[in-house]
Amino acid sequence: MATILLARMRFYNRRDLAPLGLLAVLNIVIFARLWTILTADIPDMLVPWDFRSGFAPFLVLIGDSLKAGFLPLWNPYVAAGMPYYIYPSSQMFSPVTLIVGSTFGYSFRIAQVQLLLTVYFGAVGVYLLSKSLWNCRWAAFISAVAFQFSTAVLGSFEHLTILNCYAIAPWLFWSIRESS
Repeated sequence: MATILLARMRFYNRRDLAPLGLLAVLNIVIFARLWTILTADIPDMLVPWDFRSGFAPFLVLIGDSLKAGFLPLWNPYVAAGMPYYIYPSSQMFSPVTLIVGSTFGYSFRIAQVQLLLTVYFGAVGVYLLSKSLWNCRWAAFISAVAFQFSTAVLGSFEHLTILNCYAIAPWLFWSIRESS
């Protein structure tokens, strides 16, 4: 199935780079305040609420643990402690988390960049899905813009697990469409 999808990806060519590049520029411009922070010591410039107090610290703990050579089983920093390996919001078994955590480690800044790239990743999936449905680049671009800046994204910005599911959905629909 993977080879079928890769073969179908060749259908998308260099003319798709302009809409996808413009989509990336829009992501950078709209979220400029989040892209340009230099340190995590400025809490007002981080994504607030649950991201700052929950999701980003989860990722930092995973990154530190992976750099030390083990998976964390218990999180002593939340309430009176909690089991970590069975908590889905920890994202401990996400391939992205395992790769980033073991390679670079996590900080609040890297967690925030991951969040912004997740939004862009979902928008690219919407672009591919829309282009395969309508065969029109700019209609697909408008769909991707609507997806990337919808209230569903902005309202769930602090919840990385919801955002991950939201971003992967168009890729799943696209892969089903392309493999049939």
